[in-house]
Amino acid sequence: MPLGADTAVDYRSRLRRLEQALDMPLENAPAMVLRTLASTLKNDPRVVGVIPDKFIGDVAVALRAYAGFLDVWDGESRQSLLPTSVLVAELSALGFSQSAPSHAAFARLQRQNIVLYVGMASVVVHPGFEACYGTLSDGQRTIRYCHHADLLDFPEQDTGEGPIHYGIRFQFSTADSLRRFSDRLQTVLAEPSPVVPGATVGDDIGAADTETSAIVKARIGQGRFRADLLHYWQGRCAITGIGNPELLRASHIKPWSISTNAERLDPFNGLLLAVHLDALFDRTLITFQDSGEMHVSGRMTSLERAVFGLAEPSRKLLLTTSHLGYMRHHRNRFEIAERGAP
Repeated sequence: MPLGADTAVDYRSRLRRLEQALDMPLENAPAMVLRTLASTLKNDPRVVGVIPDKFIGDVAVALRAYAGFLDVWDGESRQSLLPTSVLVAELSALGFSQSAPSHAAFARLQRQNIVLYVGMASVVVHPGFEACYGTLSDGQRTIRYCHHADLLDFPEQDTGEGPIHYGIRFQFSTADSLRRFSDRLQTVLAEPSPVVPGATVGDDIGAADTETSAIVKARIGQGRFRADLLHYWQGRCAITGIGNPELLRASHIKPWSISTNAERLDPFNGLLLAVHLDALFDRTLITFQDSGEMHVSGRMTSLERAVFGLAEPSRKLLLTTSHLGYMRHHRNRFEIAERGAP
């Protein structure tokens, strides 16, 4: 799966040079992270003056191309998935009516209050269904997103190239699995649920909540802040790659207690971490360099490091310039705690 797979230029060697400059891996990073990195690369102190401007521009193009490639890549044989035409036909038989123009990349289908978009061998639902993903995914735990201008009923989020509509993507290998998915959608909407499929990103659960409510929910890792982190990190722990939403926490980098309201809701002041790493990070028992390398506190014993999976070098964290100020604040707290340790 080469970088910029649909382009004539081989960007793989350029990617390797950028990985060396940033001292972090990029090829397996989430699409959203790659887009953000592409948009901030020209101002990144880790590469400015280190590698030529023309090279930076070329790699930014490559990162965006690769992110777009990841949006439609399913990691499986495309032949094993139901194509768009079959998805539309099956959903139509289940009572969904099509309303999108024929030239659109995604067909819009609706049954009562359920709106779906179908295209690229995928069925895309409103991102508000994230809270019910475990039910809808039928055992597939990792949230996968789709960004496309055709998803007009769904909210927008900036991917580094400007705002674009997005939703949660599902794919199916059999008609039976698609029918079960349709049934679960109806069941989810029939039950008391935090899902508000007509809401926009940033809307909190229920009626018209205020920004104060959004901030309160961010304090406990819910609402907009968690949704933004799930979207940014593509539903995976930024370190381990774990994709089970029940095992992931929205962790603030700069502590809640000393952040402004804007910082409390800023997704770049957060990391999506597995529960054990969230606990360690919150208590400054681990921190990260700008390069993404993890530092483990001397307050942890060798046994504790082994139990928490820290005995071996971890995968590096991919940070953009928007994260760096927050992370430096965390490192200052880490260093103060280290100096105060007996």
